[in-house]
Amino acid sequence: MPLNDMGSKDIFADDDDDVPPNRRGNAKPNKAPRLTRLPNRFVRVPVQWLTNPGRLPLFEPRQKLFLYLLYRSRWGTQGVKLTAAAVAELGLASRTRRQVIADLERDGWVRVERDGPNTAPTVWPIVSAG
Repeated sequence: MPLNDMGSKDIFADDDDDVPPNRRGNAKPNKAPRLTRLPNRFVRVPVQWLTNPGRLPLFEPRQKLFLYLLYRSRWGTQGVKLTAAAVAELGLASRTRRQVIADLERDGWVRVERDGPNTAPTVWPIVSAG
């Protein structure tokens, strides 16, 4: 009586025998979709430069918050809920957060959605390609 129902074809080596059973061979892992290329040149800034409290600040609170919004919103494609914890990650106080958001909104850099007096605002950076 054979050990398996498939006969003896499992005994012989196949092309896929060198690939471990828990790997997918040459298939690439799933990745998040890439952002579209912008027509203008730009500079990438590591997020650690915004959030690392052990170094002297490289950016002022206004620039730091706007760069963080660009990062978290995926270049303006979704709103960012600016909770106290999110802003504390940047080393900003709640009072500073309110002032910087108001300044950015007044100057036309962000759009702010407020759901109520005691809720965190959702902020959308305004990104224009031109």
